[in-house]
Amino acid sequence: MAEFEIVQTEADIATQQLGVEEAQNQLDTSRLALLRLLALDLSTPVRATEALEARPMQIDKRQAFNLAQTQQPEYLAALLGSQQADLNLVIAKDSGRWQVDLVAGANQVRDAYNNDAGSSNNRTWDSYAGVQVQIPIGDISTRQAEVRARVNVEDQQIRITDARQELERSVNDVVRDLGTRWRQYEISQRAVELSRRKIEIEREKLSAGRSTNFQVLSFETDLRNAENAQLNALIAYLNAQTQLDLTLGMTLESWEIALNDD
Repeated sequence: MAEFEIVQTEADIATQQLGVEEAQNQLDTSRLALLRLLALDLSTPVRATEALEARPMQIDKRQAFNLAQTQQPEYLAALLGSQQADLNLVIAKDSGRWQVDLVAGANQVRDAYNNDAGSSNNRTWDSYAGVQVQIPIGDISTRQAEVRARVNVEDQQIRITDARQELERSVNDVVRDLGTRWRQYEISQRAVELSRRKIEIEREKLSAGRSTNFQVLSFETDLRNAENAQLNALIAYLNAQTQLDLTLGMTLESWEIALNDD
């Protein structure tokens, strides 16, 4: 039995060493990706110094949707496109209307002639005032431009409706996912606590001769797996918070970043 436990322990150590190597590889890959994103020297050492923390967030879906309608860049871009289409329609309509202008002007006529008394100049003024009317009769281009502008307005209205529905769906999804991720994190915390308690009980049983080292090592493996699951649940919850900020258009505000337009 002792020989079996030794083999099992060595196998467990080998498995853990394999996990360490894979974790180190993932760490290096993530570090290089971060340095490229920040345009820094790839040899720059990067180390996380802050512990990951999570707090529950209570988000009202309706309030979140209303906020997204005023902050989300893609949705705001769709609104600007609709406003531009409305403006183009107004311009197209104006191009097809009669143009009535008040015109006025004056011309000076100067005559020069010679006589027995010498040379002489005669100046006269010719002035005019009136109304100039331009009627676009037979010009189909203005009508075509108005039709195209009207069709574009209707198309933009459809796009706005689709964008609003898509935004509402995205907000509902991210709010629901955030709640799910938090509940998963709470469950993972409970699993870690139970795994630790299970090891304590098993060690007490081992001291009393009612268990084996193999069983204790097995429970320690369960604890490591539970702690790993807790960490993954925490990361998933924090990622859900990031996705919420992105969906609501609140990323800069959450990170307290101010853009300098000067």
